[in-house]
Amino acid sequence: MRWPWSRRGDGRTIFEFFDGIRTRRVDPTVVGEALEAELGPGCGRDLLRLLTQDATAIPGVVDTTGHAAAQTGAVNKIAAAVGRAFGAGEFKDLGGGRSEGLTRGERVALLCVYLDYLGGLAAKARPFTPSPSPTGASRRA
Repeated sequence: MRWPWSRRGDGRTIFEFFDGIRTRRVDPTVVGEALEAELGPGCGRDLLRLLTQDATAIPGVVDTTGHAAAQTGAVNKIAAAVGRAFGAGEFKDLGGGRSEGLTRGERVALLCVYLDYLGGLAAKARPFTPSPSPTGASRRA
């Protein structure tokens, strides 16, 4: 099985993913700007949180139909924005065992992996990790 994403190990900040036809490389900053323009600050993290919420756990929600519709809308919005930002088309079955593009679920997963990739870049960019504060036992009087 071929994953629709990966991280290049050559030290460059280039994000790689499989678009359903071939492996593509993109500048993560350009993709981030496109996602932010379409999905707002946070690049769709609020929509991803909506996808993971259980409607029955939300206080005051009795009818879960509206929540399910909101989740479907979130999937569609994320999938469309990710498709445009990454240049990844919608899944098409070309017959004969051939296909191209990514399914909506794969495009949502691509956003999750991309956001995780950005988190890794941010962690590497931190100059140092602060030392833990001294505890009572290690303090000198």
